[in-house]
Amino acid sequence: MKYSIKALSPEQRELAEKNGIKRSTLANRLKDGWDLDRAVTERTRSVNDVKTSTVNTEGELVSISWFAGTSRGLKCPVEGCNHVGEVITKAHCRIVHGMERELVKKKYGMPIIVEGKPLQEINTQKSSQWYSTSNGMGALK
Repeated sequence: MKYSIKALSPEQRELAEKNGIKRSTLANRLKDGWDLDRAVTERTRSVNDVKTSTVNTEGELVSISWFAGTSRGLKCPVEGCNHVGEVITKAHCRIVHGMERELVKKKYGMPIIVEGKPLQEINTQKSSQWYSTSNGMGALK
């Protein structure tokens, strides 16, 4: 049976709020047919509950994705490459390393997570290291 948020008592709404369940989440649960008690008591998964990293053989924290999000950065896993960004793109792998991203993964592993410095600061430092080349592409100094 599907319910609307109007079917909840003030106590149930308060319980949902205490459990950290947003009103929109609650409304979606009810629309999807959740039982009233379950909808107000089952906590939502936190971003911290989702595994986003692992540790490589060198003890470095590495990403399980090529996208880091906005709160931290990724360093390209290729030895000697200092590329850092929110994402290690397929284009970066092809242009800079001459290989597809899957081959980079196979040869060098996944990107290394960069923490401790705000990503904006890393990108500012990185952009000052670039210069223009004759073909219009950038290259590291």
